[in-house]
Amino acid sequence: MPGDRVLVESYEDGTPDDVLNPKKKIWEKLQVDFKISASNLAQWQGNDLLTKKGAVTSKRLNNVPIR
Repeated sequence: MPGDRVLVESYEDGTPDDVLNPKKKIWEKLQVDFKISASNLAQWQGNDLLTKKGAVTSKRLNNVPIR
């Protein structure tokens, strides 16, 4: 759902930044490791993306980067 907090498996204890500094290009550095796995799960560095409703999945895509 739009607005739901998305967590990375094994990183659930982190606190989100209030604002990302655009000069540091944080999203650009992290984005290269986002992908949809062969089992249709959204992942970052091999760790599943999770919401309070469960894992983030794709019905049709697999083995593709998330951009």
